[in-house]
Amino acid sequence: MNWREWLFALLGVVLLGVGARQVALVQGPMQEISVHAGPACPAVPVRILQPTAPSLGGAAVVFHGLGANRLVMLPFGQRMAAAGLRVYLTDFPGHGNDTTPFSFARAEECAARALEAFERQGEISAQRTVLMGHSMGGGVALRLADRFPSAGTIAMAPAPEVFPRRMPSNLLLVTPGFDFPAIKSMAEKIVAAAGARRDAAEDFRQRRAFRQLGVAERSHTTVIFDPDVSKVVAQWAASSLGTDPRTVPAQLPSGLLGGVLGVVGLFCVFPLATSGITRAFGAQASGGRGKPATVDGPRYLAVIVYWVFAALLSVGALAYYVPLKFVRMYSADYLASLMLLSSLPLLLLLHSGLKGQLVARPAALVAAAVLGTATVLVIGGWLNWELTDAWPTVGRWTRFPILFAALLPYCLAEEAALGTPTLPGFGAKIARLATYLALRLILWLVTFFAVWAVFSGALLAVVFLVYMSLFSVFQRLGTDAVRNRTASAAAAALFNAILAAWFLVAAFPLT
Repeated sequence: MNWREWLFALLGVVLLGVGARQVALVQGPMQEISVHAGPACPAVPVRILQPTAPSLGGAAVVFHGLGANRLVMLPFGQRMAAAGLRVYLTDFPGHGNDTTPFSFARAEECAARALEAFERQGEISAQRTVLMGHSMGGGVALRLADRFPSAGTIAMAPAPEVFPRRMPSNLLLVTPGFDFPAIKSMAEKIVAAAGARRDAAEDFRQRRAFRQLGVAERSHTTVIFDPDVSKVVAQWAASSLGTDPRTVPAQLPSGLLGGVLGVVGLFCVFPLATSGITRAFGAQASGGRGKPATVDGPRYLAVIVYWVFAALLSVGALAYYVPLKFVRMYSADYLASLMLLSSLPLLLLLHSGLKGQLVARPAALVAAAVLGTATVLVIGGWLNWELTDAWPTVGRWTRFPILFAALLPYCLAEEAALGTPTLPGFGAKIARLATYLALRLILWLVTFFAVWAVFSGALLAVVFLVYMSLFSVFQRLGTDAVRNRTASAAAAALFNAILAAWFLVAAFPLT
């Protein structure tokens, strides 16, 4: 525990305090309810946000995308509440806190049933409700035009869907510049069906208004966090409800920045926490940050060849049988199976890099397990406050031991490939991280190949590229911190597998 760790920890505490204050100031009155929407949708989780500005006299029901959840849409929902709307954030089946098995058909059915239940209970009126959705949620919002005569519809980067029989009322189509070809094609079909832009007051009264909002510098996901997009969406909702759009406040705050600051703050605290926990359990190697007596450095070209060979071999096997299919998590069962099967030839090819490393001191393993669990609980708790549903439900936690056991051999193979981080200097650390990311990229590329060539069903693993890349970077930095302090590849792999299993159980839908 050196002065740099204390300095970073102090900075982290400051960032946590600033982030927490910003989130607390933005969060208005809210309520968590569960809506019974029929036998197929017995308990739809809903978070209701009350308007924090003069009311527009209507409601917004917001649907998230594939692999997301109602809390991912919370910053967007906060901006809609700041515009004067009563906001309903819902979970689709298999997402967030909804443990109903996911399918695309069930997602649409449960959304329609939830709207009917809201209206039956007097929560909303179709004539005073605007439907909003992103990605899969945008496609569902479009499809609901045949079942729910809403005042308006906002579809942000809508996923490809069979177009409804009737044009959605007062439709705003938000199209990011950087998006998947299939989604861009869907947007073109919508524009062709809707025709020219129509946004005069009479168009809104006749429920025939239409506009395509192009956002050139935004991606499929970042469009929902763009404050300018949120402003246009809020104004469109106001017009759809027969209210002057100029009544929408100039600034629509959200807790997004505060949530991100808090995450950065926790990362700053992590090095000190790692040193403290390993020292408390007597797991630190002699000299503080240990170096094993003999470790073969990674042979980078050979390692890349090994990874390509193992990944392609595994994809071929998975075309016939997915061993973790019984886990029943959309795309996660395939991804975990790919990593498990890849690890078997990799461990054989790289066994020399693990000599003496698999027999780890119990103290190092216990410290890694405690640190991994604490990381999941603390960061997951913070994320749950503002950014995403990262505290898994009981149904998700039951899958955790299986995924952990499946991912542990692959994490050991990574430790063997990378060797011990003994070389000093920033350049060496960057080279090590780049090698690690190259190995992860190989897995992603073969997953993409499997989706394209053999229709593997692992689509979400491809869609999650950005999230998985960011997570992988922080996962590696944390794992190296454990290995540096314990001089144990087994302890580092244990910590790594805990984080990887948590990501899968928290992010991927149940089926």
